[in-house]
Amino acid sequence: MKSETQAADAALFALDATIALRLSTVQEQIIRGTWAGLTYGAIAQQIGYDPDYLKYVGSQLWRELSAALGHPVSKSNLRAVIQQIQRQKNADQVSVPKAEISSRRIACDWADAPAVSHVYGRQREVDQLWQWCVEARCRLVVLQGQGGIGKTTLARHFAEQVAQCVEPHSFERVVWRSLRTAPRLTELLKALVMAVDEATISDLTASPPTSLGQWLALLINQLQQQRCLVVLDNGESLLQGQSSPGEYLDGYKDYQHCFEQIVAAPHQSCVVLTSRELPIGFESLRGRNNAVRVYAVPSLETAACQSLLAATGVVCEESESAQLSDRYGGNPLALKLVGTTIHELFEGQVNLFLASGTPLLQGIRQVLVQQFQRLLPLEKQVMDWLAIYREPVTLVELQHSFVHAPDLAELIEALESLWRRSLIEKAVATTANRSPRFTQQPVIMEYVTRCLIDGAVQELMAANQGGETTSTLLSATLNQYSLLIPTTADYLCNAQKRLILQPILAHLLRQCGGQPAVEQRLRAWLQTCQQFLAGYPGYAGGNGVNLLGLLNDTIKHLDCSGLALWRVDLRGQTFQQSNLTQAHFKAAVFTETFGSVLCVAFDPTGQWLAWGDTNGEIRLWHLETGQLQQTLTGHTSWARALAFHPTHPWLISGSNDHTLKVWEIATGECRHTLTGHEHWVRGLAINPSLPEAGPTLASGDANGVVCLWDLATGECLRQFSAHPQAVRSLTFHPDGHQLVTGSEDGTLKLWCVRTERYLRTFVGHEAAVYTVVYQADHLVSGGADGTIRFWDSRTGDSRRVLDGHQDAVWSLSLSVEQEILASSSADGSLRLWSLETGHCIRGLLGHRRWVLSVALRPALTAITSNEPAAAPMHLASGGYDQTVRLWNGTTGRCLQAIQGYTNGILALELAPDGAYLASGSQAGQISFWDIHTGQHQRSLPAHSEEIWALAFSPDGEWLASAGTASTIGIWHIPTGKCRYRLDANTYWVRSLAFSPDGQWLASAGIDRQIRLWEVATGQLARSLAGHRDHVWAVRFSPDGQWLASSSDDTTVKLWDWQQGQCVQTLQGHTSSVEKVVFSPQGDWLASVAGDGILCLWAIPTGQCQQRLTGHTNQIGQLAVSPDGRWLATGSLDQTVRLWAVNSGQCIQVLPHPSRLDTPIAFAPCPDHHLLVTGDAAGQLRLWDAPTGTCLRTWALSRPYEDLNITDAKGLTPAQRSSLRQLGAIDK
Repeated sequence: MKSETQAADAALFALDATIALRLSTVQEQIIRGTWAGLTYGAIAQQIGYDPDYLKYVGSQLWRELSAALGHPVSKSNLRAVIQQIQRQKNADQVSVPKAEISSRRIACDWADAPAVSHVYGRQREVDQLWQWCVEARCRLVVLQGQGGIGKTTLARHFAEQVAQCVEPHSFERVVWRSLRTAPRLTELLKALVMAVDEATISDLTASPPTSLGQWLALLINQLQQQRCLVVLDNGESLLQGQSSPGEYLDGYKDYQHCFEQIVAAPHQSCVVLTSRELPIGFESLRGRNNAVRVYAVPSLETAACQSLLAATGVVCEESESAQLSDRYGGNPLALKLVGTTIHELFEGQVNLFLASGTPLLQGIRQVLVQQFQRLLPLEKQVMDWLAIYREPVTLVELQHSFVHAPDLAELIEALESLWRRSLIEKAVATTANRSPRFTQQPVIMEYVTRCLIDGAVQELMAANQGGETTSTLLSATLNQYSLLIPTTADYLCNAQKRLILQPILAHLLRQCGGQPAVEQRLRAWLQTCQQFLAGYPGYAGGNGVNLLGLLNDTIKHLDCSGLALWRVDLRGQTFQQSNLTQAHFKAAVFTETFGSVLCVAFDPTGQWLAWGDTNGEIRLWHLETGQLQQTLTGHTSWARALAFHPTHPWLISGSNDHTLKVWEIATGECRHTLTGHEHWVRGLAINPSLPEAGPTLASGDANGVVCLWDLATGECLRQFSAHPQAVRSLTFHPDGHQLVTGSEDGTLKLWCVRTERYLRTFVGHEAAVYTVVYQADHLVSGGADGTIRFWDSRTGDSRRVLDGHQDAVWSLSLSVEQEILASSSADGSLRLWSLETGHCIRGLLGHRRWVLSVALRPALTAITSNEPAAAPMHLASGGYDQTVRLWNGTTGRCLQAIQGYTNGILALELAPDGAYLASGSQAGQISFWDIHTGQHQRSLPAHSEEIWALAFSPDGEWLASAGTASTIGIWHIPTGKCRYRLDANTYWVRSLAFSPDGQWLASAGIDRQIRLWEVATGQLARSLAGHRDHVWAVRFSPDGQWLASSSDDTTVKLWDWQQGQCVQTLQGHTSSVEKVVFSPQGDWLASVAGDGILCLWAIPTGQCQQRLTGHTNQIGQLAVSPDGRWLATGSLDQTVRLWAVNSGQCIQVLPHPSRLDTPIAFAPCPDHHLLVTGDAAGQLRLWDAPTGTCLRTWALSRPYEDLNITDAKGLTPAQRSSLRQLGAIDK
């Protein structure tokens, strides 16, 4: 059964499809209220209007509907009239002759295609397109014509005709993409590749294209495999426009090559491009085997003009419409604009308008100039804001953008006026958000944007020239409008930079004569603003900083104290040694400090998104404002699992620190800390039945133990051993009586919650089970074998297996209402699956590495909805690449990528002479430091991603580096040049080691292989295989005879590396062995592991001589002193311990406040036991190890170093905390 809201939506849809009448927002609200049986008074109270005004609008509405439908319509019979329309429509659909019905379905991806309800004329044009595209099989067709001539309408109308065609020789797929935001070619090609063939996701994850040419080749291959109609709308957005007709924008000339390849390559598809200008190169493409056609879209014929004018309320004779058509070139948009003028000022009488002496206007621009002269100030402001937003925007979003928000009724009235004049368009409201959205036609948007750019340039050039007053600056374009909206979708924010801010800078560069002069001009503007606008609201300061940041990504010595910095975008910006005291921020965005994202979760309302990271922190992001609101700190290790309470404002988290925490969302306070686990907490689940007595929370840990908790009290009710290996995921049956656990042992188990009785085992996965969710009486699980399995929970039978991911499935999120399953994988992709068919509906690409978690946003309609105005489906994902991504699942578009920044130290290596050290960071940078002074000597931008391993050659001439970028760099220290880039054939290299003679380099990583490279040539000499899991460390013995390795498989192996043979496997650890080191004499070997134990092994017997305990969490780091007397271990318990080798005693515990297993290293000075530690904040500390004295601390420069934000207003506590972590001063 449909809800009343859905029924009202369907009624409006049926009405719109039947009549040519344009309904205003108020008229729509009257219809909705009437459909619901409300009185005028109730409707007025609901939408904030005067009841008498609504009665007046209503009486006009009934007359217009009566005239349009040909029979009386009133408030009392509206419902019956519309129901009759719907019945007739259904009857028409049923009465289609059987001969015309075909099982052939054309797949359509309309994305952002505009809705077209009425088309006037154009049958001849459609016939011509049909002949070229369908019958002649042209590969590229350009619809060229002036702005407003109807290119988009024609293209959409033709594409719809194609979509309805059932003839076998026609197209198999229709894909529409708009170019109005000027996407980069790579971005467009990715979107097209994913849209043309959903199955491509498997190929992309297995072997992702690395260049634009590869993306283009992939698309052309798809166009060869199936017959597709691809429509690219608004091609003029890629061109420079009036200054250089046909010339591409800077950075967009690769589009020319793209179109040439589409024409040259043999394929069976057709690309239709709409554009006001013919892009350069198209003239030479014409005539290539008739593969290219250019169609100059003609003026509307007189009869079509007459019908169009009638829709605006102008009824005229054929001769009068002919005169208007001649005067305005048969341009539909110009005729609509003029038609509203005739309707409003001349009572619809064309003869009066023609006789009035109105000047003859040539071209749409002149018409727009005349129309804008008639606009009221509020109407002009609305037009400016719509041009800035660039996509449909809601009434509330629009209202909140004004410096001084207008009354809602006034704003609605302004929108109604603009809509009646055809200056704005109304987008279809979604069922999830019934608020209408407003936008502009591209030609109008371009005109308004140019006016905004011109106004901004004039104001900037006049800055600091004298004559400014507070009054003039308050009303300035740059103060009234934010030219960048950083909290909107990323692609729109980038479009605003490309199409508004960059043209402003281009004008300034031409007029000022270079970048230094422009920077001086922008600083002068900000100085003027500070002089006259300090303490006043507005966008002047934010626009100035945003332009300055786009000009130069490093800003220093800027004084914006006291200024309003609304909508300032400081993401990825270096903003240092500047004064922002008492500045007022609003809707500002900054670089965020978080690590790799391990888990994401939406709250039940869909308003909040939480994620946990490798720093042990949890963040709460408010989706409506697009801002970070809370950072929850308390865990001392990775935050692995999250869940929102379904009825209380609580968030529950589980961590590697062995605890769970219950947080108050409103305050960020920790309500309870739940202790009881003795190992990492890997999964948790809330009992959906929320029993008054009994467990409301279950958690599982790395020992295979499950704990059941009472959330209200924080009490552990009971615990039991569920699996011999780690429990990675848990889920309750919807009735709360049963619990399912998924484990690294490859099985799922079903348990009775009340008795803890084991009920059943589900066997089928070939490796660890990472995630499990319930779907009614069925289970869905994903695991390390890359499959998703559906199970009958009552019998344990496997019902369905979904293949497609190329690597482990980390996370699943299911929506029964949406009938959608979302999955995330180590192959870097997300997939959306239909629960009904098991087919992959869409693949999502964007993360650079493992996608560790996915969550579907609740309470939104399905991607497969057949409603006329279905809402998009949204989801969030978190990955190892330190990003949280928000997606529109319907279009596959990434709406926002929230990038974390942590420049922690991941690798340390001291030079053999002990004079300096090298550090590798999360930002992929190698830094060199003088160990005696702490002075930063130089940096090398070595890798594009994290650096996890460094190794000096014995002579100190060479440094090897590696990390998650799949390459190993060999650097010549004296010159700083890279000698080799070695392909490691694995995405994560965790360890490097030079042989004692410097001739060989060993590397190890997550592909279980140890590789040996010849340093002189950079050639791979051999690979050693034997470990069953990731290899975390390799070390040569001092005499070069042996190579030791440690692995996730809990073993240490000793190799005769020259023979390629494993001679010893050392077993004794119960968890991943993270590091190994040889003693300086080579007579023993030390290893540390996730079990918190330090083991010492005799060489060559392999006997374990000592097992040293003391750490309370995973040990990730290990170093041996040059004389072999001491061992240092670094742990996730935030300490570094110093051990005496002979006695096995811990003689010193150093505080190491880092949540990462960041590195430690002894200086090669036998007389001084100096130890260097690095941490997650990018700091290095030099210790006198035996005494525990910190001798020196030094650090990498941070993005906001010495940025003074004292007494700044408008920052959330989380934002203020992040700014301080990144170097800001907050006294």
